Amino acid sequence: MTSTITKRSVLILVHGFHGGDGTWGSLPDFLRSDPSLSEYEVLVWSYPAGLNKQSSMTPMLSKDPSIDTIGKSLRTLLDHAVPRTVENIVLVGHSMGGLVIQSCRLEEALAGRDTHISRVTEVVLLGTPSAGLERARWFSLLHSQVANMATNSEFIQSLRRHWTEQIERRLLNPEDKTVSFRLTTIAGEQDGFVPLASSLGPFPNAQHAVVPGDHRSMTKPQREEELLVRLLKDIAVRPKWTVADRRNLVGEDGVAREFLMQVRAAEELNDREALRGVATRLATRKESLPMVWRALGLACL
Repeated sequence: MTSTITKRSVLILVHGFHGGDGTWGSLPDFLRSDPSLSEYEVLVWSYPAGLNKQSSMTPMLSKDPSIDTIGKSLRTLLDHAVPRTVENIVLVGHSMGGLVIQSCRLEEALAGRDTHISRVTEVVLLGTPSAGLERARWFSLLHSQVANMATNSEFIQSLRRHWTEQIERRLLNPEDKTVSFRLTTIAGEQDGFVPLASSLGPFPNAQHAVVPGDHRSMTKPQREEELLVRLLKDIAVRPKWTVADRRNLVGEDGVAREFLMQVRAAEELNDREALRGVATRLATRKESLPMVWRALGLACL
């Protein structure tokens, strides 16, 4: 990433294991050429990932960095290569790159750093094995980054435990201003490498999305009109997350509470017509009201 940043917003693409600039195909160009993203610098960040021949030949001089170390590198990049004039930072990580981003954000939360709290507005995880990879256990002795991604690894277990305690708890507290970014987890509908239980499973349904493609092709759209390009554009241009949005997400705002009361009353009375009426009214709302839809779905079941 050598670009001189002059714009107010930055979107940074972070590749995964054994990846690089080629991970993204034409995606960076599609995003850069879109008029709605004219305020954005679209950057591709690369780091040592995959089999490092030099580290095996000269272990005293070079070694493969752990995911935790790469996360610190990303934080250092944000500290010193992204000017303070940048107001919005969108982080998009593919596969292991999503673990790097999570590690970076978690380190800041645990350390109580507020350097990028208001600047990192969106985090997007693409085909990221957030719950680990079972098959990585078979090859964990071959590479430290593979070992980190194993389902039973200390890294994955610690990441999930601390993410729940430090990130999700704060995100779901509308009054907590120490964590304020939106999270979107995206799976490839034909991804046979990272199962949905690992890419989407650790996170709430409201943060899930699925796009065409397998683990590799999902990051390489062939046309500007493809779903991933449109999704990333919508994520980048939507307004910053407000306290009202967070209250809406957890069902604590007035509108959500009213709908939840209607759902619960209809459920207790086993009134299917009332539940249909709630669904009809919900469909006309601009707000997503995910907790209400979840309660409605459970009531219908």
